[in-house]
Amino acid sequence: MKNYLVYTISDFKNDSLKCIDLLYASLLYKNKKEDFDFAIVSNVKTPENYNPEYNIIYEECNHKYIGMLKYSRTLPSGYKAYIYLDNDILFYEDVSNIIKEADFSLVLENKPMSDKWFCNPLATEEEKAQMRNIYGINAGSFTFKDVNFTNEVRKLYDTYDVETLPLDEQGYFEQSALNYTLFHLLRTKSFYNFKHIMLMPVYPGYEDEATYDGLICHKAFHFCGFVGTMTTKLERMQKVFQKYRFSRLEILQTLPKDMVWVELGVFLGNFSKEIYTYLKPKELYLVDIFPDYMVSGDQNGENVIYTNLTSIPDELNNYFKDDNVKIIKSTTQDFLLNLINNGQKVDAIYIDADHEYNSVKIDLELSYKVIKNGGYICGHDYHKDKFPGVWQAVNEFCSNNNLKIKLLSDDLLPSYVIQVEKTEKISINDFFDGIYWINTPTSVERKNKMQRFFDKYQIKANRIEGINGDLLRFLLNDTEQRNNARFYAGCLLSHLQAMYLSKVRGEKKILILEDDILPLKNFDINFDIFARETVSQSNDWDMIYLGFIPVEDNDIKWDYNLVLQNWVAGTLGYIRGTKHFTGAYAYALNEDMRDFLLEKLSNQKDGIYGVEAWLRDLARFHGIDYFREKKIYGYYPQLFAHDNGMSTTTINDEERLIRSSNIYPERYDTEI
Repeated sequence: MKNYLVYTISDFKNDSLKCIDLLYASLLYKNKKEDFDFAIVSNVKTPENYNPEYNIIYEECNHKYIGMLKYSRTLPSGYKAYIYLDNDILFYEDVSNIIKEADFSLVLENKPMSDKWFCNPLATEEEKAQMRNIYGINAGSFTFKDVNFTNEVRKLYDTYDVETLPLDEQGYFEQSALNYTLFHLLRTKSFYNFKHIMLMPVYPGYEDEATYDGLICHKAFHFCGFVGTMTTKLERMQKVFQKYRFSRLEILQTLPKDMVWVELGVFLGNFSKEIYTYLKPKELYLVDIFPDYMVSGDQNGENVIYTNLTSIPDELNNYFKDDNVKIIKSTTQDFLLNLINNGQKVDAIYIDADHEYNSVKIDLELSYKVIKNGGYICGHDYHKDKFPGVWQAVNEFCSNNNLKIKLLSDDLLPSYVIQVEKTEKISINDFFDGIYWINTPTSVERKNKMQRFFDKYQIKANRIEGINGDLLRFLLNDTEQRNNARFYAGCLLSHLQAMYLSKVRGEKKILILEDDILPLKNFDINFDIFARETVSQSNDWDMIYLGFIPVEDNDIKWDYNLVLQNWVAGTLGYIRGTKHFTGAYAYALNEDMRDFLLEKLSNQKDGIYGVEAWLRDLARFHGIDYFREKKIYGYYPQLFAHDNGMSTTTINDEERLIRSSNIYPERYDTEI
């Protein structure tokens, strides 16, 4: 028994078998035959002229539309995972990368579901309304670990007499059955526990070319369409299959944008310019000794040039004219050691310097120390015969650190990509440049509680002495005093202190906490989950509420369905910025958002409002006017709950726990 069962469906009519042959050939591009079995579920017992390496799983089908067979009742058990692929797919991906630890891997469509995709009579009208603005799951490719999963979809499908529907509507019905099953599962299970879903990227295959962001991409292509179009599909699949190859630039362009990159070994800077243009780095360090004599070729080892490199730094400075591009004349080892000594981390490194075994080995080991967890170590000339030193050093490095090459180009002298997954957890101090907590001198109990929390998880945080609003009475008129504006002002000024101090210190990512919070139990583990997901999302955020309170029509509610309907598909816990949540007791800011808030909060002209009320307006109007460019999210399950009982004395302990722990009191650490 092999690790995985990859299967498709076919009635063996028209050119479907030829399409399947291309699908199978594309699978072998990144997978070894010994790792998976390949099967075809069919309503034909003995097809002609099929590859004997295919397993035929016969299942009777009484419908004209055989799409339902993908939810086969007869799949054999015993595999680690099952990968369903329509027979009009080219799949250029390592199967193990897709499966990982996820219970499901799904393909997200590029637009919200229509009624056809979440259709009659499966859903109630209320369910349709809830789902209409949610992105649908494509039934053409998905993976799962429990062999009984497809039976659940099949039961739903067989509940209705679909034979009476037109053929294309039967196809939509099959699509709808999958979406209904999955979204019903998402809505009925605890969102907190339902973590193991990932998205499997599949891009459309177009008639003349299959491209994504200007380059052929490395995952998979789906040549969508209904029955009767297999010949056209085959022609399109053949075009892509014949020209499909990885270049160095193509594999690197699949990595996240806006990262801090280092290129070790620059030569003339031609590849440096491609990194800058296509990978759009946040910062780019170009490191070389730039000697007076050097010889090198292109990515294939061709077009060899002998040249003097002493003028290259000036030429590159004149070319880039960008302060975020730094040309460094140094040995690779001195440069990396300097980063280590300064505690500086980077996202990605491309190694193409000295190719001797010892030099490559040291470059890899030092790079490992400066690369962020989840970052990428890449390099050139991974060729056993032409550059055995590189080959040996890279293989040993992967073996010693339990890593593997994630991507390998098809250049004559291949480039490699290794994603660094370090075993240690990402701590809150590693993730944020600064952590600030607000506490007034009279709140001794809260101060002690916060200190116990910081000590328990070895968190370094800066205490901001909160400003007592009573001391500001003389600044306010009678109306403002009656409206408790002095307390709003005290809170606001305390938050502004934290923001201003972080700006002076040049911090890029900060966390601001009030002293009436409760952290999740096992906070370090839960923060690591949040941090890894945020890193994997390329840190593409301006503000994240790590704790929030549901609101509706400006009134506090304790219904988290208000916000979960804005869950960002493909993430474990991201919620889109919305009018339905508020709270200023635990939030993260990047430097741009911090500076934005410093300006806006420092210049209130229509009365004095507390930071929480102001941020509530920020959320409510997200997407309108000057907030439309801000990427604001909440995160669920919340890392911090608001311990309302510490601020309110009119509710009993039971109600306080229900509110502060946001419906799930057992999740939060009430003992600190």
